[in-house]
Amino acid sequence: MKDVKSVEAQAENSNAQKIRRIYQESGLTYDEMSEITGIKRNTLACWISLRRNPPNHALELIKMKMNGLKMISSEENENTESSEKNNGVRQTVSYLE
Repeated sequence: MKDVKSVEAQAENSNAQKIRRIYQESGLTYDEMSEITGIKRNTLACWISLRRNPPNHALELIKMKMNGLKMISSEENENTESSEKNNGVRQTVSYLE
């Protein structure tokens, strides 16, 4: 069995690591991120846990969908609940730019 730290070190600059960072900073659940991106929950779980490395187009899709979420949330009238939930998404998207 591989050591988790060695797997993370190998994947530091991988697409899976980038998606993991987006997920962690977004504050979304697997189900919410799955719904937003259209990617199956189990597929996201494999990528986020660094068990599999997604192709470049999957990373680009996630970036695009999360940017779309940022644009939608910025058009809302700063509803407190919505603003708090999407705050992590805004920070994540700014990280990607």
